[in-house]
Amino acid sequence: MVTGQKPRSAILVWWSHLPIRAHLLIAIAIVCLIAAMIASALAVLRANDRASVEVKATLQIAERLIGETVRGLPETTSAELLLAHVSQQLRYFRHIRTSFTDLKGHHSVILPPVVADASADGPERAPAWFERLVYGDVETREVPIMLAGSKIGTFHITGEPADEIAEVWGDLSEVSLVAGIVVSLTFAMLYWVLGRVLNPLKTLTGGMQELEVGHYGTRLAPPRIKELQPIASRFNALASALDASRAENRELLGHLITVQEDERRQIANELHDEAGPCLFGITANAGSILTIVKTAEATLRDNVTERVSAILDSAERLKSLNRGRLKSLRPIAIGRVSLEELLSDLVSEFEKRYPGVNFFLAIEPIAPRYGEAIELTIYRCLQQGLTNALQHGAAENIDARLMLRAGNARAPSHLVLTMTDDGTGIAERTPIGFGLSSMRERVLAVDGTCLITRAEPRGTTITIAIPVPTPLPHTEKPRGVLSSESLTS
Repeated sequence: MVTGQKPRSAILVWWSHLPIRAHLLIAIAIVCLIAAMIASALAVLRANDRASVEVKATLQIAERLIGETVRGLPETTSAELLLAHVSQQLRYFRHIRTSFTDLKGHHSVILPPVVADASADGPERAPAWFERLVYGDVETREVPIMLAGSKIGTFHITGEPADEIAEVWGDLSEVSLVAGIVVSLTFAMLYWVLGRVLNPLKTLTGGMQELEVGHYGTRLAPPRIKELQPIASRFNALASALDASRAENRELLGHLITVQEDERRQIANELHDEAGPCLFGITANAGSILTIVKTAEATLRDNVTERVSAILDSAERLKSLNRGRLKSLRPIAIGRVSLEELLSDLVSEFEKRYPGVNFFLAIEPIAPRYGEAIELTIYRCLQQGLTNALQHGAAENIDARLMLRAGNARAPSHLVLTMTDDGTGIAERTPIGFGLSSMRERVLAVDGTCLITRAEPRGTTITIAIPVPTPLPHTEKPRGVLSSESLTS
């Protein structure tokens, strides 16, 4: 089976490597070849009919003429005189050969009697294979000769279609020569025309290569071929869109850098305004404890309790502040707990901050870990989706679902996060804001897809699909969350 398929696959590979010009010319050549074969077959059939009709008619006339000639001669006519009279009567006949056999078995051959003008130019004899193809079996007739009531011999008349076939061969040769010249000129013209038509495609290929390497400023001149002008127009539109997209990405990157700097500045201010006084209070109270212990032992217990309480209060404020800032920069538990626990904790925080909103989180059975990049992307997308639904959509009900869509041998598995809310939704032709744009950028960074659509009857649906590798073994237990002591150390 495999051996029988190799030639076919080799032909397909060879055919696929040919340029489109060669495809068209080969297809036209095959059509011309088939047409030539059909025309040749029809010509052979017509030549056979033509030769058969001519030979049969000549045989019938020759047979009758011999009979009439014999009947018109005296019964005392000798055999030699009879042959002379018959040869004289058949001297202008074509397409036959005649011979005479007497009673003794002597065979006298009368050559083809076309001897009137030996210098006359006749058609050249066709090739033997063509004669066999056109006219197979040669017909022969016998005419017995009776003189004075007794048989003196027999005339043999054999069909000779060579002249007729030669004429057909000559006509077919002339037509083939003219057809060959016409087909050659046609192929030359087609080769030139196809070159003019396909040259713009080469230009388009070069333009696509320029886009591939990032030269989005490439533009194609409108080709002269009318049908290819829309292609060039669409190419230029695509290049313009890519150029605009690159400019938008640059602007987005600049915005990201600005936001990052603003976030760092905010953290610095908060640490300065909040952590500084707290740390100062801790230091002052700790110093006063030492002073009190040395100078006022009678009231030591009460004073120490009061100062220690103040110290602990300041420390808790500082720990809470640091924990909030660290979570805004990066989830503290990422990589230490399962993805399900991480997302559940995030939704719980939103429930505490927005008690009037109904949050629903459904997570189908998934692996505990999928790697920090994927887990952080899912976390940030859910965080951004909830924030958008609350701040921009004024949603009252938010439904989030996470599932694992199993893959196969051709496609990997995907983590699919779907968020649906009943908010105001996104108006048509409204540009996507920075939050959703950053969400898309995060998803694209891990080779995922992000689809944002309107929900029915109202609201927005965000569907995120991220390809995931083989999950870590379920036997691995996630590490616990960092303790408050480790967060403040």
